[in-house]
Amino acid sequence: MANDHGLTIGFPRMYNEPGERRAFLPPLIGELASMDGVDVYVEAGSGAGMGIPDDVYAAASPRVHVVDEATAYRQDIVVVLRAPGRQRHDPGGRWGGQARHRVGGQVRQ
Repeated sequence: MANDHGLTIGFPRMYNEPGERRAFLPPLIGELASMDGVDVYVEAGSGAGMGIPDDVYAAASPRVHVVDEATAYRQDIVVVLRAPGRQRHDPGGRWGGQARHRVGGQVRQ
């Protein structure tokens, strides 16, 4: 999802394990958003397991946006802590339910 500013990066929330506590930290999110032409979209509740409220992410930069899951996944780049299950990483079925990543310029499953 390109924007008027350039590149967008989405950070969806991870739900893989009961009691999941991993999250991207607000200083990292703010640093990415400080790069020229980058807007960052963090799924609401991403830091809940670590006690980080959404407003802390939003305060990291005016270019950090707290959004719903679908919006986080619609960005130019989507960053996850690990490949989630089929229903999470390919909600629209675009890739036949397979995780994809780029290796040496080629997309691999």
